[in-house]
Amino acid sequence: MAVTIFERFWWEIVTVVLGRRLYDLEAGRWRRVDADHGVAPVEAMGAEERREYDRFRRDMARRAGLVGRDGRRAFALPVAACSRDAAFVADDALSAEAWLDREGYVGAKLRWFVDYCVRDDYGTGLRDCSAWVMLHYFCARDEDELYAFPDGLGAVVAALEARLRAAGCAIRRGVRVATIAADGDGVRVASEAGAYVAERVVCALPRRVAAAVVDGAPADDRRYAPWVVATVRTPAVDDRCAWDTVVYRGAGASGWFSAAALGFVNSAHFRRRRSCLPRPRPAALTLYAAFADGDEDAARARLAGAPRDELARLATAEVAAAHPKGLAVDGVDVRVLPYAMAKPTPGLLGGVFAPRGDALGGRVVFGHSDASLPLFEEAHYWGTTAADAVCRARGDAGAVFRLEAPP
Repeated sequence: MAVTIFERFWWEIVTVVLGRRLYDLEAGRWRRVDADHGVAPVEAMGAEERREYDRFRRDMARRAGLVGRDGRRAFALPVAACSRDAAFVADDALSAEAWLDREGYVGAKLRWFVDYCVRDDYGTGLRDCSAWVMLHYFCARDEDELYAFPDGLGAVVAALEARLRAAGCAIRRGVRVATIAADGDGVRVASEAGAYVAERVVCALPRRVAAAVVDGAPADDRRYAPWVVATVRTPAVDDRCAWDTVVYRGAGASGWFSAAALGFVNSAHFRRRRSCLPRPRPAALTLYAAFADGDEDAARARLAGAPRDELARLATAEVAAAHPKGLAVDGVDVRVLPYAMAKPTPGLLGGVFAPRGDALGGRVVFGHSDASLPLFEEAHYWGTTAADAVCRARGDAGAVFRLEAPP
């Protein structure tokens, strides 16, 4: 069977993206990571811990197939398509930690794994994360292949921009918007590049920002976790370095920065190899740290007061922990995101299942993933439904962005 260049390109992406490694700092060795278990430290588990872990997996597999009395799946993507059945929604009143307590999941390694999963995707630990959100993490996605681009979502943005320009759309990049307010029967967008008046506006700002910019925007009282993103530049990373490396510390003591670290990704992993033999090559290793526990304001204050060179040192130490043979460093870039991600705390579904909160009589519609969860699928859903709402209001039955609403 003939294979097109496009198909070969995608195959390379799929096979590369599966590279993931778990470094067990407590044992001082690498642990095997496979598609079935993710970063769960299965090899480090004792017999009782493994039985509990297997029970958890069976429980998640069972819940993934549940259907509510309204005919919807209990857990689906987007979240708006999920069942409203009270038997499922009730778990949104609990924290993930309380749910694990109730169900008898007490093992430290299982809890580390579940905590890592919700911290990695949502910047929220077990103590604060909605139990329903935790269950959704494990139950919503089918066992489909996952795709990634060598330059991340930049490829998607570039493709969208090219299509819009080809359609004659004017695109202004890097322009700050001051206010979005009513202007007669339309909407006025005041920016540093001038004012624009439109019949309707799709606002893709995060809710916290939109509340300060858009007249009549819904108030935002959610809690936000601060993150640190640090890129460590190294002149020589081994070809065997995984795309995504997670450090498992076991019962060992962790400092405030180590407790927040989620691991790092390797920019060189997507590069096409010219040889099958491992060889060192330059790379950028980007570490992510979500300060998900405790008082978010206190964490923001601590990060704001920490010198950049101190954060760089801490980030480098996290990356170096997975390089027992040493890591040469050319430089470190650090960025602090004080309000990086809204935390999906108990009660999330009350806002997701409520009628969409638009502004200015529906002339401004919001299209941002923080209407539900910070996932690509959610961003796609809320963005396309916002565009669809504008098209419906204009009486455009042939809208390009038409997306069928969940039944």
